[in-house]
Amino acid sequence: IGLWGTAGTVVDTHQAKRLFPIFGAGGILGAVVGGLLTRPLAGALGVENLLLVWIVGLVIAAALSRLALGDAGFHPAPAQRRVALLESVKSGYAYVRRSRLLTAMALAAVLFSILFYSLFLPFATAATDRLTDADALAGFFGLVGAAITGGAFLTSILLTNRLFTRFGVTAMILVLPLLYLGAFAILLVGVGFATIVALKVTTGVWLQGVASPGWETLVNVVPDDQRDETRAFLNGGPSQVGTGIAGLVALVGQDVLTARQFAAIGIVASALTVVVVLAIRRSYVDALLRALLAARPQVFEKATAWTPVPLDVDAQSATVLAGSMRSSDVRARRFAFRLAAGLHASALADPLFEGLRDPDPLVRLAAVEGIETASASGRQSLAAMIDDADPAVSAAASARALTFGDDRASARLDRLLGEEDPAVRLIVLEHLGAAPDGPATDLAGRALNDPDPQVEAAALLCLASSAPERALAPAVERIGAADPAVRLAAGRALGMLGPPAAPFVLEALSDPETAPAGVEAARRLDAVGSVEMIRTFVDAGAERARRDRGLVSATPEATDLEALLRAAILDRARADARAALWAASMVAADREAHSSAIERLDASGPVRATALETLEAVDALKMVGPLLALWEPIPASMEDDGDWLAKALDDGNGFVRRCAVAVRSRREGDTQMRSVETVSVIERVLLLRRIPLFADLRPEDLERLAGIAEEQGYDEGESIAREGEVGDAMHIITGGAIAVVAADGRVIAHRSAGEFVGEMSVITRNPRIASLVAEGPVHTIRIGQREFESMVRERPDLALGVMRVLALRLEESARPDPT
Repeated sequence: IGLWGTAGTVVDTHQAKRLFPIFGAGGILGAVVGGLLTRPLAGALGVENLLLVWIVGLVIAAALSRLALGDAGFHPAPAQRRVALLESVKSGYAYVRRSRLLTAMALAAVLFSILFYSLFLPFATAATDRLTDADALAGFFGLVGAAITGGAFLTSILLTNRLFTRFGVTAMILVLPLLYLGAFAILLVGVGFATIVALKVTTGVWLQGVASPGWETLVNVVPDDQRDETRAFLNGGPSQVGTGIAGLVALVGQDVLTARQFAAIGIVASALTVVVVLAIRRSYVDALLRALLAARPQVFEKATAWTPVPLDVDAQSATVLAGSMRSSDVRARRFAFRLAAGLHASALADPLFEGLRDPDPLVRLAAVEGIETASASGRQSLAAMIDDADPAVSAAASARALTFGDDRASARLDRLLGEEDPAVRLIVLEHLGAAPDGPATDLAGRALNDPDPQVEAAALLCLASSAPERALAPAVERIGAADPAVRLAAGRALGMLGPPAAPFVLEALSDPETAPAGVEAARRLDAVGSVEMIRTFVDAGAERARRDRGLVSATPEATDLEALLRAAILDRARADARAALWAASMVAADREAHSSAIERLDASGPVRATALETLEAVDALKMVGPLLALWEPIPASMEDDGDWLAKALDDGNGFVRRCAVAVRSRREGDTQMRSVETVSVIERVLLLRRIPLFADLRPEDLERLAGIAEEQGYDEGESIAREGEVGDAMHIITGGAIAVVAADGRVIAHRSAGEFVGEMSVITRNPRIASLVAEGPVHTIRIGQREFESMVRERPDLALGVMRVLALRLEESARPDPT
C-alpha cells in the first residue's frame, strides 16, 4: 500500500504506464536480495535482531518517500476526507455487488487467501520440524522467498504474455486453483519435505508471475472512475476475510486436525475456487462485450512494451473483438475495427481481411490501416483497395502500397490530390504519414500552395514530418499567415524541426499576433543547443516584467477608468511574460508540468497558487521568478506623480494607449465621453466589465466586443422585442429600465442599468418567451446573434459566463411567485 500510494502520488497516469513496471521491478529486486541476505544477517545479528533490520528498512523507505513526496503526502486528513474515504469504500462495495464478474472475483479473493495460507501452514510446519536452528530457519524462509520472487519475475517477463495471448487471462487464473488442488491431493497421501517445498515454490511462482497480473487485467474492465475503489475493496475486503478464515482454521485445527484433514479441507476449498473461477470466466466475456459497446478501448489496449514479449491482446478479448467485427450493427463494427487496426494482433488477422469487403467505408478504412504488409496476401489485399470508390479508403491503401512499390499507388494519389473538392485533397495529406518519406515529401510540397487553408496547413505538417530540412522556410513564411489554421500549423511544424527553428520560435512568441503559433512550437521543440539563446530571451522578458510591475503598481485605481487602464497594462504585461514562460518551458526540468502550469495561471485561488509553485519548482535555469511576480498581488501606490500616465500614453500596446487617452481626457475635464447619447468604446468596455457575463474576459477582448456592439435608444412604452419572434440580439442596459412581460401582460422581471436582456433567445435560437418593454427612456448596447456566437466560440471564458448566468436565470424562474 505504501509503495503504490507513493508511486501513484508522484507520477501521473501517462507516466504510470512507463514507470510502474520499474517500481514493481524494484520491489521484486528487494525481495530477492532480502531473501538471499536473511541467512547471513541472521547468523551475524541473531534472528531476533532481524526486526532491527526491518525497522531500519522502514525508516529508510519513509525517508525516501518523504524525499519523493515533499510535503504533498504528509498533512493530516481532515474529518470530511475521512468520511469521504468511508464513502469511497462503500461505493466500491456497491459497485462490486452490482457486477456478476466482480461478485465472483470477491468470492474468489476469499478462497484464494484461504488456499494460500492453508498450504503455507504445512510448509512452515515441515520447515520448522526440519530446521530446529532459528538462524537456519530464517535463512531457509528467505531463500524460498527469493526463489519464488525471482521465478515469478522471469515467468512474468518471458512466459505470462504468451500464455495470455494463447489461452486467455481467465484460463491462466484457473490454473492456480488446479495447482492448489493437485498440491493438496499430494499432501493427502503424505509426502516428504522436498515435495512440500516444491509445491510451495510452484504455486508461489504461478501466483505472483501469472495469476496476479491476470487478476489486475480482470479489474481493468471496470470504468476508470470506479477502478481504484473496486481494487481497494477487493484487496482490502475479501482478501483479508480469507486470511482471517485461514488463520482461524489453523488456530482451531492445529491441535485437533491431522495433516491429512488439513489437506482434505484444502481440496474442498480448491474445488470451490475452480467453480468460482469458471463463473469469472463466463462473466468476463460479458464484461468485455459491455466495455466494447460502451466504447472503452483501454480494456483492449496493448500491455506496456517494457517486456521482451509484449501482449497484443489476450485470447478472450480477441474473441470478443472478433465477434464484434462481424456484428450486424455498423457502429459496433466500426469501433471494433478501429481497435483491431491499432492492436495488430495475429488473432484478428482474418476478421481484418473480411473487413476489406464491408459495405461501410469506415470499416474498410480501418481494415486497410490494420492489414499487415509483411505477407504477400496482405500486400495483395491492400493493392486491391487502391481503386476503392471511397477517397479515404483509396488514399490509405495507396499510401501504404507505396511502401512495397506498387506503381498504381503513386498515380492514384496524384489524381486524388488534383480533385476539386478540398476535402478529398485533405484526406490524401492525412494519410501520407503511412507513405515512405520520399513520395510523401513530393506530394506535400505540391500541396503547400493549395488555395484551401486547411489543405495548406495539413501539407505543411506532412512536410515537417517527412522532410524537416525542407519545412523550415515554408513554416517561417506562414507563421504570420492570415488564416489561423495555417498559423497554428506553422507553429506545430516549427516545433517538429529541432534546434534550427529555435530563433524563429522565440520571434513568434514575442509578437502578440503570432504568439499562439509560437506556443504550439514551444510545446514541441527540442531545445537542445539553444539554452543560451533562450536564457537571453527570458532574461529580457524578466526585465520588462520588473518595469511593468512597477507601472502597474504606480497606476491608481481611484476611478473605474483608471482601474481599466491598470487592468489593461497588467494584461499586456502578463501576455509578454507568458511568452517568456513558454520559452523557458523548452528547457524546463519537467516540460509537461511547466506547460500545464502556464495554462492554469489565469485560474483563481488555490489553482493559480499551485501553478506558481509548480513553475518555480521546475524552473531548471532559475529564470522565471520576476515573471511570476506579475501574478502575485500588486498593491497600488499611494503617491501619484503622473509619470505613470505618461508611460501609459507611450505604451506599445494600442489598447493601453487608448485607455490612457481616455483617462487624460477625463482628468482634463472632457465630458464628451460621459455623454449618454454617444457612449465611447472605452465607456462601453467599462460597462461590459460590470456585466457578469463578460467579467472574465481580457480587456482587449472587451474592446473587440464593444467595437461590434451598437447603441440603441427607446422611449417609454416602446417595444424592444416581442414574444414569439426569433431573437437576433441581446441588449445591455446602459440607462433606464426594461420590463420583461409575459403574454398575459404580467411583468415577470425588471432589468435596469448594468443588466442585460434577450440572451436566452440568442443562445437557444428559439422564439422569445416574453416581450421586452421600455419603462421610461432606455439606452442599450445591442450585440447581434452572429457576433455573440463568434465571441463564444473564440473565448471559452465567455461560454462559462453564459452558463453561470443561465443558471441564475433558471433559479430565478423556479422561485415561487410571492403573490
